Amino acid sequence: SIDSENKNNEPPLILAIVYNPPNSSKYYNKDLFNEMDNLIEYIRNNLKTDRILIIGDFNARIGTKNTNTINNLNNTLNENNCIRNSMDIIVNNEGKKLLEFCNKYNLIILNGNHWEDESGQYTFTNKLGRSVIDIALCSEEIYAEINSFQICGIIKASPFLIEQLQAYGKKCKIWCEHFNNLLSSTQKGQQRVVLCER
Repeated sequence: SIDSENKNNEPPLILAIVYNPPNSSKYYNKDLFNEMDNLIEYIRNNLKTDRILIIGDFNARIGTKNTNTINNLNNTLNENNCIRNSMDIIVNNEGKKLLEFCNKYNLIILNGNHWEDESGQYTFTNKLGRSVIDIALCSEEIYAEINSFQICGIIKASPFLIEQLQAYGKKCKIWCEHFNNLLSSTQKGQQRVVLCER
């Protein structure tokens, strides 16, 4: 969790990092969204906060689909930009599950929905193609406090995603690095995530 610095004694901002391998992998977690249900309920019931940010590689492709929450919010603001932009137009089964999860908990997708990622940049590339599978979600309660969301780039020769969020007057850079050669208790092919705050 990240305790945001504010003068209003607001509840803490909870940051959750997610990684789910492709469904062809033996490490694929078919119960991911059930576990995330439990996580959201724990955060709300025990930590007493709805200020939630979830970032990670879901291996979920959601095309240009949007959530009910952002559609309702835009209607309230009389804005006509309910369609998300994305360079990846494919929707897969994991993407459908992710959208259901977002709608259940009133989460907003930042990719292709926010300033500095208006085109919905690719987050993964290899010799077989490109996709948007690394996704950032936030609760409605903090959406207005996120000043920008940017896919900063994918470093050549490695599917290395850099997402940058600016909120509360600080920049938070999140590196999600796929790695195969780290000798540790982590399973081969999983992700390492480091959060830096400036």
